[in-house]
Amino acid sequence: MTIPTEVDVITDALKKVVISKLETNKKVSSEQKDLKKPSGKLGKIVDLMLRAEGATIQEMVDATSWQKHSVRGAISGQIKKKWKYTVEKSMNSNSETVYHLAG
Repeated sequence: MTIPTEVDVITDALKKVVISKLETNKKVSSEQKDLKKPSGKLGKIVDLMLRAEGATIQEMVDATSWQKHSVRGAISGQIKKKWKYTVEKSMNSNSETVYHLAG
């Protein structure tokens, strides 16, 4: 059985500190990703869809000055695919499609 030297003790302590820092950084990175959301006009669409009542295409068109097909494209291409949001659709009392972001 060998007696650990000062260098061995310091090396082991440093390894523990480095591993701890790496694990902490991983946790912070995943939390930061969860807090991110789109900015600009796409962020306005997300904010509208996060409301309890959701948002109609016309509300999103009014908020962004985009055309209807551009709003629908942003929902399917950016919000669903890039940002990984789950989009739910329902009908309101005026027979308009209302979009909601799940969870």
